[in-house]
Amino acid sequence: MGRGPDDKDSWFLYLRKETKRRGRNTKFRLGTASRTVTRRGSREWSWRREGQREATSVQVTPTSACTGRIQFSFRSPRLEAVGRLIPAAEGNRRSGRAALSDREPVIILVGESAKKSKMHLKGKVALVTGAAQGIGKAFVEALLEKGCKVALVDLNADAGKASKGDFDKQYDPQRTIFIPCDVSNEEKFKDAFKNTIQHFGNLDILVNNAGVNDEANWENTVQINLISVIRGTYIGLEYMKIENGGSGGAIINTASLAGLWPVAYQPVYSASKHGVIGFTRSVALAARAKNYGVRINAICPGFVNTPILQSAFQEEYMGSYYSFKEEIKHKMEFYGILDPSLIAEGLIKILEDDSLNGEIMKITKQGINFHEYCPTP
Repeated sequence: MGRGPDDKDSWFLYLRKETKRRGRNTKFRLGTASRTVTRRGSREWSWRREGQREATSVQVTPTSACTGRIQFSFRSPRLEAVGRLIPAAEGNRRSGRAALSDREPVIILVGESAKKSKMHLKGKVALVTGAAQGIGKAFVEALLEKGCKVALVDLNADAGKASKGDFDKQYDPQRTIFIPCDVSNEEKFKDAFKNTIQHFGNLDILVNNAGVNDEANWENTVQINLISVIRGTYIGLEYMKIENGGSGGAIINTASLAGLWPVAYQPVYSASKHGVIGFTRSVALAARAKNYGVRINAICPGFVNTPILQSAFQEEYMGSYYSFKEEIKHKMEFYGILDPSLIAEGLIKILEDDSLNGEIMKITKQGINFHEYCPTP
């Protein structure tokens, strides 16, 4: 990102602040076109081409204070991009030219253009764990809608068979198989991969989605939420890596917003999701360095309407943290509860963008964006 304003796959957005008597306006250039931005609030801006009637919204969300950068998403009828607000001096260094004077009150946004490489999902083979219900089932439906073939892997055989039956009514039954599997059992998990490849011929997409919330039996939470994600990633890489004869592809690990900050009433769940994020970012670096041909990213949803959400109000799963039930209820009311279909929308976005690797996608009622970290040493 950010190699220069003339590159086909990147662009700079120059923001020049102007003092106005009324309102807080900003003028900027995208290529050679000028627009005017009016700040509507702390997170939303609008822009319009000069002479254009309709304005298009731009969401701007502050993130890590240690970098001074701000995550942003930019949408227009012809362009959709995600990038960062960065200081002018850094933008000038990246562009290799004196874009604007460092002394001017200018911010440069760096983002990818709509011409970026896109992974075409039609005909791809996906394996989704925790696929029988909740987020996993929504993932399967979204993949089928895009033309994928999908292996549904889940411990709950009844729910898994029922879900396959539901999909068979809408899609070609040959495009799905259900494989009952306990992902914490290494041999059975390996067999699930073998069965998928024997049935469909290859593997292009792996979604490590199986998870639990069980503070009472916390070792089980670590086993399923973290160890099984690590194991699934490594098994998947053995089949997908180009050096092993695979065709490359993408691995998506389901984490959580609880993996980005501490959660008093779910310390082990939070720790397991922190682990998923750390593992995903690290193994993605290895994948790029060694040219695996596989992109590895993670999705961090907020509260989602799934069976796991309901377990937060059950003493058998929460143990001593059951006493936090009122605090949990208030947090859900404040942050809102998402529909699994929104998380599935995020999955498709992260799969279709070939440039994404080692990214952590956050999904809240404010929308979909990516978590910003301090630069890697």
